[in-house]
Amino acid sequence: MAFNNQHRSEDNNIQKVISKLISKSELPLSQVFSKEDLYLPGFAANLVASDLQEKMKITQLRKIFDMIEQAVVLARNDKFEKAQETLFMVVPNVAYATGRGLIEPRSFNDLIQGCINEKRIKTKDDVETLFRFLQSVVAYKKK
Repeated sequence: MAFNNQHRSEDNNIQKVISKLISKSELPLSQVFSKEDLYLPGFAANLVASDLQEKMKITQLRKIFDMIEQAVVLARNDKFEKAQETLFMVVPNVAYATGRGLIEPRSFNDLIQGCINEKRIKTKDDVETLFRFLQSVVAYKKK
């Protein structure tokens, strides 16, 4: 998994979360993020949302979140392979939107690549973790 760490210093909080992902690169997502990271102020989801506050429109974030929500429904209905495929489709969609300038900061693309790959999404719990993470990002962004 390749990350582009050449982003502006304004994306510092997202870079902190990406660094955590890199340092735990062999672990599935459900073992990377703690409950604090998922829900509490000052931790991963809140930090990401603070970097997105003025830069990304909520409609773009909701589009990504909706795809992840579809994957969760599939995983909860014992269709893990289809859920995994749905999540893997998020990666090129985010890359495309980033390339078109619809998603800022660009480091958000790196974050998605760090969260969604074959090493991170191995079980239903990993799908649930990604869902909870993005759910919190959306909630914190709206505050």
